[in-house]
Amino acid sequence: MQDIDFEGPLYSCNGSNELASLMREKGWKVCPGCQTNIQKADGCNHMTCPSPGCNMHFCYHYGQGII
Repeated sequence: MQDIDFEGPLYSCNGSNELASLMREKGWKVCPGCQTNIQKADGCNHMTCPSPGCNMHFCYHYGQGII
């Protein structure tokens, strides 16, 4: 029997391992206020969370809130 080398995240029923791996690979971040996944398309690093009710301002590069 031949061993198969699989380069990737371990399978998870809810997709959390796969999503976490993809986020690391793509360099995506999470909102420090509500933990919503955020992808920056262009522009500066000053982000405003698009999640309803959050609207937190944070630095995409450092992942910390901006007062």
